[in-house]
Amino acid sequence: LQSHYRGPIDLTDEAIEGARKGAERLFAAMRAVDRKLLAAAEGEAAAPVLELLERGRAAFETCMDDDFNTAGALAALFDVTREVNTLLNSDQPQSAGALTAIREFYARLAGDVLGLVPPAEASTTGLTPELIELLLQTRRELRAAKQWALADQIRDRLASLGVTLKDGPDGTTWSMA
Repeated sequence: LQSHYRGPIDLTDEAIEGARKGAERLFAAMRAVDRKLLAAAEGEAAAPVLELLERGRAAFETCMDDDFNTAGALAALFDVTREVNTLLNSDQPQSAGALTAIREFYARLAGDVLGLVPPAEASTTGLTPELIELLLQTRRELRAAKQWALADQIRDRLASLGVTLKDGPDGTTWSMA
């Protein structure tokens, strides 16, 4: 997708690694939206969020209408992702409506159009973000109770299902392979 369909494709280890890192940036933003959505207060999406998504959609469609310019469409997604990450990392919490609109933006453009995001029902593990967060909460409680073996079992079982945990000073984050 990073090359025009009529141009040569640079299939090197570096190009593949760059594509993997780019996809991971998109997926990390989607996971962050999913995590924030679990605790988000009800409410409609604010006008600035809707404007951001509309600008992103328009830029994406303009690129796709320009002889199927998928590289430009990806760049539009990355532009929106940069702003979404800024929103998510700000002190201003986003409403459930805003987070749902962002998630739907990614599902439609990165998923339905480009095929980068599989439909949610296609998950073979049966794990949802809500279930993963519940398991992480249980793991935190086990660690606080110094029940290391049980906490490690949760981590190892999640790893076997493709969920990678990363413990840090601000808590545990997760990503799916």
